[in-house]
Amino acid sequence: MNAPIRRMTVGDRAPNFLLKDFDGSKHELYNTDITGGPIIVLIPGTNGSDILGKFTKQAEKFSAFGAHRYAIIAPNDGNGPAASRGSEFILLEDPDNAVRRGYLEASGLSAPALFALDPNQRIVAIADAGEADAFSDIARKAFERIAPREPPKLISVQAPVLFIPDALSGIDCDRLIEAWDKGGKQKNVVNVASGAATSKAGRSEVKRRSDVIIEGAMERHLLITLMPRFAPEIERVFSFDKEWGFEKFRVGCYEAEDAGFFRPHRDNPSEALSHRHFAASLNLNEGYEGGYLRFPEYGPDHYAPPKGGVLVFSCGLLHEVVPVTSGRRFTLLTFISTKT
Repeated sequence: MNAPIRRMTVGDRAPNFLLKDFDGSKHELYNTDITGGPIIVLIPGTNGSDILGKFTKQAEKFSAFGAHRYAIIAPNDGNGPAASRGSEFILLEDPDNAVRRGYLEASGLSAPALFALDPNQRIVAIADAGEADAFSDIARKAFERIAPREPPKLISVQAPVLFIPDALSGIDCDRLIEAWDKGGKQKNVVNVASGAATSKAGRSEVKRRSDVIIEGAMERHLLITLMPRFAPEIERVFSFDKEWGFEKFRVGCYEAEDAGFFRPHRDNPSEALSHRHFAASLNLNEGYEGGYLRFPEYGPDHYAPPKGGVLVFSCGLLHEVVPVTSGRRFTLLTFISTKT
């Protein structure tokens, strides 16, 4: 088997699987038993009863999260139905060891291994044998971090946008801000086509933002990191299954010093830009005020993903960036296009 281009980690969607439990019932990660709660995928390894037992001690807490718990059992693991007694784990047989091997090789982990997932099957925490004694605590803390902070809201108007959390790690965000600090700035540039060579300087009353284009090794890293995190979401949410690519990545900075903003506009208003389908705005920092996205055709609300999270929306939507009133907002920007 060829080595993966990069390791599967936090922010990636866990691979789907279809396995049977010891009673012969089928369970598919993306479809079976999933009702909106977080998910634990555990590869206990040999004699995993002790690991499952630690989860048993916190079973009430995981039940409060609405967590689904799967333990993938490979041949000769020494685990059987009795191993999960009291843990509320569903033990899944992996007779040819394919799922277990695929998860471990993709992540670079060794068994026992933990994969804690959000309700959308994205990894929010990951750990291997060196942290086996803390698996239950690692999963619990991850689920506490992603748990809703407010009661459900009644939403009557909302822009048709997509949030993707943890698209980039905090380290990657900081590296991109550093690249902006060191790079050659483009001030208030407005694209008239997809390439930088066909852009033109904008008027400061329309847009106040300084950009740095990302190239070289960092650009390659962004491509292999973001493509598998964007593609399944865009296909599922927008039913968009065409072949596409990213336009040039750029880091933009909106500064309170000049009340950085971008007046209402669309991103594909001309024939030269008609190949653009979706815009992506990924937040790289916190600690600023203002600078939020707004979609005037869909109400007055402000939109802002957390650090490392991205907002994806149709280029045909009218949108603006409201003025930054404090600090600096850094964002990674690109377009999803069928012609790159």
